[in-house]
Amino acid sequence: MDIPQDTISAFILGLCAGINADHKITQAEAKAFIELLRHEPALIDAEIMNEHKVALKKLLKHTVLYRSDFQEAERVVLAILGEEKQEEEIVDALALEFDVPTPGSVKLKGANIVFTGEFHIGRHYVEEIAEALEAEVQGNTNMATNYVVVGSIPSSAWKYGKYGTKVMRALELKEQGLPLQIISEATFCAAVPPDVLKKATASVPSLCVEGFTIIHGGPDFLKN
Repeated sequence: MDIPQDTISAFILGLCAGINADHKITQAEAKAFIELLRHEPALIDAEIMNEHKVALKKLLKHTVLYRSDFQEAERVVLAILGEEKQEEEIVDALALEFDVPTPGSVKLKGANIVFTGEFHIGRHYVEEIAEALEAEVQGNTNMATNYVVVGSIPSSAWKYGKYGTKVMRALELKEQGLPLQIISEATFCAAVPPDVLKKATASVPSLCVEGFTIIHGGPDFLKN
């Protein structure tokens, strides 16, 4: 990777390399990148940004950030680095045996919830839903946890039975007889009151909220 001659371009290149150090750009990292450009607009005029200047200026005019904005920030970071997005292998989430509660039995309001994996509707939105339901979002699974919610795009390591500490701890507690449940993203969304789900995901244009269909083993949301 050639280091640019001008200081600002070199700084931006180093910043982008740091953001993509693990070859995965999270929504929080994309948002931080956007906010930095918002507070330091002079960075957009750097030579390394020439190809992206128009798109970024348009993005920075948005008062509300959408999923497409985070995707655009990710595209710019990767383009500056001369890299392509590494598509993560989507592993069948049903390799993990989910609890399949009876309709209406999942009570999210005021519950202690752990989220793990990549979510179709985005981590930001599921946490916003939990907050709207006065639920406690926990960083780790413990004896107080009521639900461990697994995103519909699990880690590629799952096909080897390596589910991560949150799920492994949940499996241990279930074996001890604790009543916590491991549920899929689809089950979680199906248990959310429609008005809460619609409000939380209103800024996700690619998501069909009204009349969504749950397909086990496939996409969680399909347009009618």
